[in-house]
Amino acid sequence: ESLQRPMGTLSAPERQELWNLLDFNTARMDRLVGGLLGVARYRAGALTLVRGPHQLPELVCRALATLEGALQDRRTDIRVAPGAGQVDVDPLLVEQVLVNLIENANHYGPPGTPIHVEAVTDGDRVQVSVADHGPGVAPAHRATVFDGFVRYGPRGRAGLGLSIARTFVVAHGGRIWVEDRAEPGARFSFPLPLAERPSGC
Repeated sequence: ESLQRPMGTLSAPERQELWNLLDFNTARMDRLVGGLLGVARYRAGALTLVRGPHQLPELVCRALATLEGALQDRRTDIRVAPGAGQVDVDPLLVEQVLVNLIENANHYGPPGTPIHVEAVTDGDRVQVSVADHGPGVAPAHRATVFDGFVRYGPRGRAGLGLSIARTFVVAHGGRIWVEDRAEPGARFSFPLPLAERPSGC
């Protein structure tokens, strides 16, 4: 409605700020609707994973690019252990998992604190984690934090991002969990299958 007003009502910077806000929230709504459709297909037994070997660092970078407007100057510490780079996944679903977890970490991490994304090998799987420096998740809430629209107190977690992330991780045959970090904050972790390496000659 503000943008529809006659030119001159808003300054050029104010109009640009509104356009940026529209663009950001439209993209966020598009991701949410796409995630909900994926959850509905999974529950109906109609979700087909398009799997293949993909570089995990590239998926992380694409997730960060999606959230560029929200993260702004937030530093992201990415650590992928040797051998943990290539995973056998549906890239769109895993990217959505990463987007949701990073967005969650950005929301609860205090300004100026980094987000940590790590990946280490664990047998034939890669364990991926996204950690923040926020208030963490109380042990009593860890079993329900991945349910949709759960709220713990006036400023507790509520929404669908973690629920969608859990569904897409389970679709890959894994599970997702949350634990406290050694220092304040929460760490959300989930496994992904390693891609098979081609045999030598």
